[in-house]
Amino acid sequence: MKSKGKRFLFALRNKRFYLFFLFLLPILILSPGIMKFPYPSPEALYSDITTTHYPNTLYLKQAIINFHEIPLWSDMIMSGYPFAADPLSGLWYPPGWIALLFPLPLGFNLLTLIHLVIGGVGMYLYLKAIGIHDWGAIFGGLAFELMPKVFAHYGAGHLSLIYAITWTPWLFFASQALFHENKTIKKVVFPAIFLALIFLADPRWVVYAGGIWIVYMLAHRYNPGEILGGGRAREFSLLVSQVKSRLKVILSVGLLSFALSAPLALPLIEYTHYSTRTMMRANDVLIYSLPMERLLDLMFPDYGGFHEWVTYFGGILFVLVILALINCFDEFEVRFWSIVSGVLILYSLGSHLPFSDFISLMPGLDLLRVPPRGLFIVGFGFSILGSVAVDRLFFNFNNEDINTKRTRLYLVGLVSFVLIVSISITIMTKNLQPKFYWGTLMTILGTIIIFIALRDKRYHSYLFGFLLVISIVDWLVFDFSAIEFRSPGEIANENRKLAEELAQDNGYFRVYSPSYSLPQNLAAEYGFELVDGIDPLQLESYGKFMKQASGVPDNGYSVTIPPFAMGDPRNDNKNYKPNPVLLGLLNTKYVVSVYDLKVDGLIFQDNIDGIRLYRNEAYLPRAWVQSSLFNKEMKAPVEITKKTSNKIVLRAKGPGVVVISEIIYPGWKVFVNGKRAKLLSPYGLLRGVKIEEGEQIVEFIYKPLILAIGLIIFIIAILVILAGIVLNRKNV
Repeated sequence: MKSKGKRFLFALRNKRFYLFFLFLLPILILSPGIMKFPYPSPEALYSDITTTHYPNTLYLKQAIINFHEIPLWSDMIMSGYPFAADPLSGLWYPPGWIALLFPLPLGFNLLTLIHLVIGGVGMYLYLKAIGIHDWGAIFGGLAFELMPKVFAHYGAGHLSLIYAITWTPWLFFASQALFHENKTIKKVVFPAIFLALIFLADPRWVVYAGGIWIVYMLAHRYNPGEILGGGRAREFSLLVSQVKSRLKVILSVGLLSFALSAPLALPLIEYTHYSTRTMMRANDVLIYSLPMERLLDLMFPDYGGFHEWVTYFGGILFVLVILALINCFDEFEVRFWSIVSGVLILYSLGSHLPFSDFISLMPGLDLLRVPPRGLFIVGFGFSILGSVAVDRLFFNFNNEDINTKRTRLYLVGLVSFVLIVSISITIMTKNLQPKFYWGTLMTILGTIIIFIALRDKRYHSYLFGFLLVISIVDWLVFDFSAIEFRSPGEIANENRKLAEELAQDNGYFRVYSPSYSLPQNLAAEYGFELVDGIDPLQLESYGKFMKQASGVPDNGYSVTIPPFAMGDPRNDNKNYKPNPVLLGLLNTKYVVSVYDLKVDGLIFQDNIDGIRLYRNEAYLPRAWVQSSLFNKEMKAPVEITKKTSNKIVLRAKGPGVVVISEIIYPGWKVFVNGKRAKLLSPYGLLRGVKIEEGEQIVEFIYKPLILAIGLIIFIIAILVILAGIVLNRKNV
């Protein structure tokens, strides 16, 4: 039996190429809905993929096809905003352009699949680099690739976040060069590229990944052969020297990654400065903090639960994590990632901690929201700890690292705790919930496998194969439960009759809905421009104006305009009355709502499938001429001769001030008859320019200087990298 087991294991080790097919397991999950949109549950009304990613990608694609330009500005929502400065535009993330090559949502799903495989392979390579054998590294790669929290957020449509997360193991894999290579290009360039990719995919994730990477680089074990010996003074001197060397590398990586991401980073810094993001309070930063009782979900899968509160990473994996903590805590990787995981579990509790206000004031974290997103790092750490446990238990045949007696004691305690919790809750609720019996089953199976492996070394290969299969089943069961696929037909049919009615009007106009009755995905398909909108970044000046125009008070930061206090767009704002005159300034011709709006100036037009359509009597054209900046009486409308994403051309008769109902923002320039003119700000929000008597050609062009600077810095960074590669080859 022993020889057969060894032959079986030897055969597996000689077929490593085929092992990579295991990393294609996400195909099983995504293939049933490869042509559909993911939603978190059958009851879910919204998904970020339809509210944000689909409209943005569609807008980008249409701008390239129709205007032959890359859109830097968007009029889709919130009466206009800097598209190039918004990370959710996907404009600056190179792999994201793959989605443009396919019909949507197929492009999104293929891109997600590619990223999941990239993440799994990256974790495998990182684990191999830190000394884990093939099968241990395979297990860790799968644990990361099939992480339940990742698929829960995929169901919620958080595509950019998933893209960024999957580059995290590559950052740590590339950083191993610092400890094993002398070539600067490998120490700096590769980590900088992956850090830049993370930022370009989702800048929020770089705070987590980048911050922990810095700590990892500084805390990583130093070469004891270089430090020990020669007296304390010499040892201290060498330690200081190594710390300085690593700080130089960290600074170099940081600067280079910033330069590579400058086309997004610089406009984003400017946009953030003008946005409501800087106004976030403690309750905004700590929103959706993890309830204490949800810590039990580390052992019990909460099927169909809220994606932000998913803490289940696998029942077998959790048992292996305990095994690693018991027996391998003295190893650097185990000690580091267990501490990091513990800290981020605490951080995810957010407002439930006594020092929560302090968390919301920490630099970097004060611009983030939703502390439980730090749990992705916990899943990352658990994948590493689990792979270490697999490696020591099944592929270290002497089991020198395993304390058998202590391991059995702790695992018996774990199983006892899980049983007590499951039985107690079942008795109290008089209902055996699937999460409890499944979590208990996985814990018991994992413990039994470990007990047998500790007792008899002859069956290690078979036991590991069984453990791997059970773990994969565990992950897949959760991952399938976290996603509800909906066809484009189901999504497109929402309020389509309303859209077709509005499409009969061929003029320039905007639509406002206090009840989100014209979804952003549908508006993007028909080319409608919205006054309302959903986006984490919003201009502060626009938010203040809309507070008056919508009549809806703001109670702090919100990702929506208008805000929905209870998260129920169909009912939250029914008691507030919009201001037709202020909405008219924004070229709002139509207001649509699921409830009646008894407001003077809003004329009822029709009821289309339960949605009330109103025409705004105070509607103003997209552009007009008024006597002066302060005399707000409109003299005459203005003809729009050309309108693209980045340019608007008008023909107007002066004298007076041309006012265009477009949001003023740094980077917009105005030309009258080809000559640069002074850009005015009528009503403190719109764009305008003074013209002389007679017919004038007025051009508004969006050419942000901050973007030009970012592109120049990016080009310089590329040239520096290429020069470094050339010099490195000459020195070889």
